[in-house]
Amino acid sequence: RRGRSPVAAAAIALVPTAVTLVEYTPRRFIETEVVAPAPMLEWAGDPAQYAVLDLSGDYRMMWHATLHRKPMTGGNITRVPERLERWYWGEPIVQALRRPRARSELIFERVDPSLDFDWGLDAPDPRLRPDSFQIEWTGSLRIPTSGPWSFFLSSDDGSSLEIDGNLVLDNGGFHPLRERSMTLRLEAGEHRVRVRYQEGSGKAALRWDWLGPGQSRAPVPAEALSHEGRPGLLGRYHQTMKGCRQTREGGRRGLRALGVRFVVTGPDGHECLERELQLPQTYAGEGVRIYEVPPE
Repeated sequence: RRGRSPVAAAAIALVPTAVTLVEYTPRRFIETEVVAPAPMLEWAGDPAQYAVLDLSGDYRMMWHATLHRKPMTGGNITRVPERLERWYWGEPIVQALRRPRARSELIFERVDPSLDFDWGLDAPDPRLRPDSFQIEWTGSLRIPTSGPWSFFLSSDDGSSLEIDGNLVLDNGGFHPLRERSMTLRLEAGEHRVRVRYQEGSGKAALRWDWLGPGQSRAPVPAEALSHEGRPGLLGRYHQTMKGCRQTREGGRRGLRALGVRFVVTGPDGHECLERELQLPQTYAGEGVRIYEVPPE
């Protein structure tokens, strides 16, 4: 049997080299008329070598990757082979930033005289964002006369009412303004109450009415509510936060280890970068925000 010719042997030997060259060849990018954020134009003239982590979700950054000639992760990768892309996304810090976990955080407490709110698209208080908040009111309800009492709970989004530890009204879920009602017999005197409310997105409203012997339908008044001797109910206002369970220095150190100098997000920013890693925001515009990873 004749052996391989020198030409065939040389061709076979060159296959791994050819595969490597193809793998490392910069990929073609989608042409777009979207204006590139100004920092990208500055990066184009920066001789330093660093990576840019894209968490924007729509990968518009990738369309301009050739402008700044920096390795990027997310969507299409600039001059980074596929196997390196998989390694990059497998890093704990990158996974934590891509998939933050939601948690409810107490922002403040206050006593509200009655529960009759129509916040519209606004937040109940400047300390809260307009969406993704929860409120829990607790205290006592004074029933003036024994007999049948009707309660009405309308809300956008979800709400519930408990009296003496029993669930009386369940108006839960995410929905437009909707009312639930219930009639039950209550004895005159003090009764423990708890009202819960949650807002997802869009308009927000809550109203709690009553109707009973000698009492026409109206919002439950402050004189019928109390918390530790004060009129009204104690409200605990919570905000849903997205946490990455990263310390300030630990998260920064993880990004530096990957060569990341800038992180790009969508127009709403990224709570983990701002609250946990406390990265300074260096730019906002063209539908993105840019954060810088400070050197050690």
